[in-house]
Amino acid sequence: MSSYFREVRDRKIRGNREYRVMSDPQYELRIYLQHELARRPHGTKGQLAKFLGVKPDAVTRMTNTDPGKETRAIQAHEFERIRQFFNDAGAPAGPIRDAAEIQNMLERIEGLSPTNVETLLSMIQQLRRVSAEEPSRNQPDGQSEPATVHRESTP
Repeated sequence: MSSYFREVRDRKIRGNREYRVMSDPQYELRIYLQHELARRPHGTKGQLAKFLGVKPDAVTRMTNTDPGKETRAIQAHEFERIRQFFNDAGAPAGPIRDAAEIQNMLERIEGLSPTNVETLLSMIQQLRRVSAEEPSRNQPDGQSEPATVHRESTP
C-alpha cells in the first residue's frame, strides 16, 4: 500500500476517533470535572470524593481521558452532586435546612478541622433551637420594644 493511501486511511481513522471522543457525553463531563478541579486548591478532589461518598481514586478515574487509563462513568445523580459541590447548578442554592447539609457546607471550608466542624455544627443547632423557642419580641401595637426603658423624670 502506498504511503499516500496509508496517510488518507490514518487521517480518516483519527477523524473518527476524535469525533467519537468529542460526541461522547462522558468525555465532556470528564473535561468539565478536570476544569473545575484545576481551578480549585489542592485537596479539592478529596473533598469532592467525601461529598460524593466515594474513594478519592474513584474521582481520579472519573477525570481520566487518556485511552490507556482506567475510567469510571459519571452517573447522572453523581453529576448533579458534583454540580452542587461546585455551586454550579445555575440557580441560587435554596436554604440549608438540616444538619447533614450544614455539616457538608462546614466540611467544605478549608482550614476547619473535624473538631471545629463538630463544634460549629453543635453551636448552629443550638442557635436554631433557641430561635425556634424564642417568643416574638414585638409589642401588641406592632412596634418593637425599645432597647432601653423610657423613664419619666421626677419633679
